[in-house]
Amino acid sequence: MKLLFIISSLSNGGAEKILTLLANHFSHNNDVYIITLSKNKPFYKLEKKVTLIQLNLYQTSTSVYEALTNNIKRVITLRKTIKSIQPDIIISFLTQTNIISIIATTFMNIPIIIAEHSIYNTENNNGFWRLLRKAIYPFANTLILLTKYDAENYNFVANKAVIPNFISIEEANNNLKKENIILAVGRLHPVKQFDKLIIMYSKIDTNYKLLIVGEGKERKKLEILIKTLGLEDRVSLEGQRKNIYEYYKKAKIFVLTSKHEAFPNVLLEAMYFGCSIVSFDCDYGPRAIIENKKNGFLVNSEDEFVDSINMFISNQLLLNKVSYYAKERTNDFEKEKIIQKWKNIIYDK
Repeated sequence: MKLLFIISSLSNGGAEKILTLLANHFSHNNDVYIITLSKNKPFYKLEKKVTLIQLNLYQTSTSVYEALTNNIKRVITLRKTIKSIQPDIIISFLTQTNIISIIATTFMNIPIIIAEHSIYNTENNNGFWRLLRKAIYPFANTLILLTKYDAENYNFVANKAVIPNFISIEEANNNLKKENIILAVGRLHPVKQFDKLIIMYSKIDTNYKLLIVGEGKERKKLEILIKTLGLEDRVSLEGQRKNIYEYYKKAKIFVLTSKHEAFPNVLLEAMYFGCSIVSFDCDYGPRAIIENKKNGFLVNSEDEFVDSINMFISNQLLLNKVSYYAKERTNDFEKEKIIQKWKNIIYDK
C-alpha cells in the first residue's frame, strides 16, 4: 500500500513522535510518505524508506483575511501534492491539519483517517476551528481518539476508535540505580503548571531534588520563582534533553501537574522505568493510564499532591510497590499491541 501521513510539523511533541514511529514501522512493507505543512527539521529520526515532503506553508497571519488566504493556499497546495502522490490511504494528525486535509481531499475518493492528540476543549483551538471541526470531521472515514473519556465528546462523528499511544523504548528497565530525585518532564508552558509544582515542592522538607526537563517561554518566570523561594540548590531547570531516559532511570518519583493531558507519553515512559507517579487527575490522559493507589496516585488538590509525595518519601515499601505495578502497567501499551490496532483500521479501509 501507499500510505500518506500528514501533520503540521515533526517537532518534539507526542503526536509527532507517534506519527514518526508509525511511519517508520509501516515503511518496512509499504510505500510511506509524510507531508508536513512546515519546513522545520524533524526532531525524531525517520527511516530512509520514508519520503518526507515539506510544504513550507506556515506563515503567521496578522488578520482574519490573511488567515483565510493562508489556509486556502494550504488547501490548494496540499491537494496538488496529494494528487501527485496518489496514496491508497491518508492518516492525518492534529485538529487544524485534519480539517485542512479533509477539505483538500474532497471528491478524491481517498480514505482518510484523522487522529486527535489533544483533548476536545483545549485552548489551542479557537471557536472558528471548533465550528469547522463539528462540520467537517464527520466526512473522515475514521476518527482516532486517545481515550474513551475524550471519545465521548465526539458524538457528532459516527466512525471513531480509541487507540492509545504506545511505548517504544529499547532499553531495559531493570537494575535501575535510583536516586532521591523528583522528576517532571514537559515544555515550560502555563498548561504544565510548573510554577504550581515548585510552590508545592517548597512545602516538602526533604533531601529529594526536583528536576524539571523541558524548555519554553516560562523559563524566566520559573527561574525568578525558584530564586524567590530560595530553592536554587534543590530545584533545577534542566532544559531540553535527548537523553531523557537517563533521567527516568534515576528518578524515584515522577510528577505531572498539567491542567489537561490528552495522553501523556512521559507518564508511560516514567512508569516503564519504575518511577512512582503522582499526577493531578486532569482531563483525560492520566486516568486512562493510572489505577489510583495501585500504580500511581491521582489527586485533585495541592494538599493531596504534597501528601502523596511525602508518603512516597517516608515509606520505602509503598514506593517500591507502586514502582513495581507502574512497570507492569506499561505492558498494556507495548508497541506491537497498539500498532496492531492501527493495522486493523488502516487495512480495513
